[in-house]
Amino acid sequence: MEIDLDKSLRSVVRTGKVLIGTKQAVKASQRGVAKLVIVATNCPGDVKKQIKEANIPMYEFPGMSVDLGPICGKPYVVSAVTVLEPGDSDIMALARGVKSA
Repeated sequence: MEIDLDKSLRSVVRTGKVLIGTKQAVKASQRGVAKLVIVATNCPGDVKKQIKEANIPMYEFPGMSVDLGPICGKPYVVSAVTVLEPGDSDIMALARGVKSA
């Protein structure tokens, strides 16, 4: 099974609960409220390390932060998207290791 990553990201931003940004991602991961963190390829290594240390599923988006922002409907760069509630999206399949299309 493969999911359409762009469509899933748009859906989770629209129907679920997400946090945008690396600081929010680290805080939510350390508090244990994050269900999944999606990071851009150019997200700082220390941020990725802190998320991994918190044992939160992390998916590396196959693009840079300038690509991730517009997909999420934001007019700025986005290095990390933290999923708190998936809403109507199938984004949590990424946490289970499902590949994106």
